[in-house]
Amino acid sequence: MSRASLVALGGLGVVGVLYLLSRRRESFEIAVPAGAPQPDGPQPGDEPPYTQIRRSVVAYVAGRESSRAIDPGATNLNTDSAGLSYGITQWAQKTGMLGALLNKMYAADPEAFKQIFGLPWKELLSVTNAKETGDRMKPVGGVLLWQEPWVGRFKRAAQHPPFVEAQWKMAEEGPHIRGAEKIARILNTKTPRALVLFLDRTNQQGAGNPLAIARSLAAKYAVQRPAYEQILQEFRARNSDMFRSNAPKSDGVWKKVGDEWHRFTSNGKIDLYLDIMKRTDEILNDPQISDQPIIGFPEEAPSDTAAR
Repeated sequence: MSRASLVALGGLGVVGVLYLLSRRRESFEIAVPAGAPQPDGPQPGDEPPYTQIRRSVVAYVAGRESSRAIDPGATNLNTDSAGLSYGITQWAQKTGMLGALLNKMYAADPEAFKQIFGLPWKELLSVTNAKETGDRMKPVGGVLLWQEPWVGRFKRAAQHPPFVEAQWKMAEEGPHIRGAEKIARILNTKTPRALVLFLDRTNQQGAGNPLAIARSLAAKYAVQRPAYEQILQEFRARNSDMFRSNAPKSDGVWKKVGDEWHRFTSNGKIDLYLDIMKRTDEILNDPQISDQPIIGFPEEAPSDTAAR
């Protein structure tokens, strides 16, 4: 199936087996899932370029954001106080990532953008790209983005192939994947499993804290480097431990769970510590993800400085 045909699917395919991985060190066999545009270049069975591996990694994480289906029209309607979160990796209004995505969508097809989002389209771009967090959360055209008619407009936008491709471009070139790649270089741990773990964390938490954790671990490992499995487990533990404590804290909603305190989402429904442990446990134990070094992993590029 061609790249264009897969883009036109709009991400309706369920993520099944993302990796058909051999245990040979020489090559990987990777199946890009339905809903993900097929990268140009060698087909599965040949030694794939890194872009193909990266797309499969992005697809794996994207599937976990929408009940294991890659859905460009997936929305979270402010249940986590982040405003409207949208798309295959749930770019959030509050963080400014939704605005960055909308910029790419507008650049991909300005006329379709204006038609789908209507007369307030300029205000939509202005508000979602505002410098201050509070300004990014303001209503557009007098209506909050997680209410109608905005939700319907975003759903319609997800049916337009150029906008779907803009999502994939954002997911494969944006600060979350760049942050994950940088973590892999900092820890010198460049496998598909490590990259999935790192992207899962940068996508959920932003790149800042996971990068700081990676740098701290790298300094610790300068004396004696532990086994690969221990590096992944310790990175996971450092990220999850941010959301549990011996006593409640003032940042966010904390609830007592057993003998310790866990941080919850602002609506008090999701235990963030347990959620991270569950997500990362699935990644670390998924037999479909390879632990072999990635061939052709990219060296640091000037654009990586944005992830620092």
